[in-house]
Parts: sequence; structure tokens; C-alpha cells
Amino acid sequence: MTKPLTSKHPIARQNHPTATRTLTPVHQPAPTSSKTIPVRQSASNYALNKLAKVLDGQLLVSQNRVVNALLDLYNVSPGPATRSLIAEVLTVTRHQSAVPSQLINEYVIQIAAAVAVEQADATNSI
Repeated sequence: MTKPLTSKHPIARQNHPTATRTLTPVHQPAPTSSKTIPVRQSASNYALNKLAKVLDGQLLVSQNRVVNALLDLYNVSPGPATRSLIAEVLTVTRHQSAVPSQLINEYVIQIAAAVAVEQADATNSI
């Protein structure tokens, strides 16, 4: 047995005259290229850029900021080679309060190369 719709019921409130919210759909055009970039690729590039911004112009960087950026990159990394490099950096920086940015920059170059290789491999397998 169903209950009658009252004003406390969510569906009844949607049809109420004072509920004037209307959502208009936003149309997003489809990409024009024949190959679309997978979401993981753009996310890993974004995370790499975020890590580069953390290091930009700094001699020493807070370990907390580096770890946060590395964990973001780890979550969107495209493959095991990138993840193992990130895990290595996290191990190196684990017990430091401030990390030399030169050290992290060297690892970022290696991580960027690994991301590029894994992304190229992923696009070739599609």
C-alpha cells in the first residue's frame, strides 16, 4: 500500500509551485579529432604540472606539499613504471621536513618520461 504524496515528500516538493529551479542541459560538442585523449592521460599531465608548480622557483619545498602532489600523480598514473618511480620518491622524502627541489626535479623528469612512454603505449594499443 502506498502513501499519498504530501508536501513533505520529495516528489511533491518538486512539483510545488514555489519550486522554480529548472536545470538546462549544457551541450558539449564532441571532439573533432579521430583519436580522443583518455581521461587518465590528461589527469596525469595535470598532476605533473601541479607538481612542477609546487617546485617552481623553490630551493626547499615542504615535504607535505610534495607528498600531496605525488599522491595525486600516483592516483592517476597510467602504469606500473610511473607508480614505482613515485613510490621511490615517497620513500626518499619520507623522513624529511623540507625536501630539496633539485632532488625532486630529477625525479620529476624521470616520472614525466615514464608517463610519456606509458601514454604512448596506451594510445598505440587502442
